Amino acid sequence: DPGAWVLAAALFSWQLPHFMALAWMCQDDYARGGFRMLPKFDPTGSRTAAVALRHCALLLPLGAVAVALHVTSPWFAGEAALLAAAMGAGALTFCANPTAASARKLFRGSLLYLPLLLVALAVHRQPNRHAVTWQDVRQEAHTAAASAVALLPEQLQPGRVWQQLQELQGGLHLPKLRPVEERYGLVLQQLQGMKCPSRAYGDSVGEQGACSGSAAAAEQPASAGAAAVDEAASAGQ
Repeated sequence: DPGAWVLAAALFSWQLPHFMALAWMCQDDYARGGFRMLPKFDPTGSRTAAVALRHCALLLPLGAVAVALHVTSPWFAGEAALLAAAMGAGALTFCANPTAASARKLFRGSLLYLPLLLVALAVHRQPNRHAVTWQDVRQEAHTAAASAVALLPEQLQPGRVWQQLQELQGGLHLPKLRPVEERYGLVLQQLQGMKCPSRAYGDSVGEQGACSGSAAAAEQPASAGAAAVDEAASAGQ
């Protein structure tokens, strides 16, 4: 899913400015705890700040990539670039003067960047029109369950374990154990016809007229039935 890759790229590049600033501010605490952070090997802070600045730069085209992959509307490209530029300004200040104060400024900027980016991503997302059905999910579940069971040793297979229990307790009639893939199928069978919210929203965009038409069609039989009841009551009187 392209949207998953966009989100993963955002989280990957965001964490570097965030944690480089935190590692610089708390380098003594990390050292006492035995954590070998980059600032321990970077007394001047130039390498630490350069890592933060580089990943802020990588976040600049993220919005344009999301638009090109049809994950969001074009508004997201500008908003994502502005947010990355604002955090990049803090990284640039940290790079020019690696101090605890400049690192704290970058750290606070990173705390604001991520929730604002996720809100913009949710507001400007495009409806998901994927064609995955519950039949596809069921098939994948069957395959995954069968593969997982096949990895178990023979003595640990669910059917074999149940057979051993029956042999140990001869007088006790235990229910027959269904195969794992069948149990998954029974659960997924209850989900037939359901759609994920994103796909349901995307499908409803082109079906609003059809909904109103079906409602009008449903009213006609109800009106005819009411008229028949009234006529029968009059005849009885």
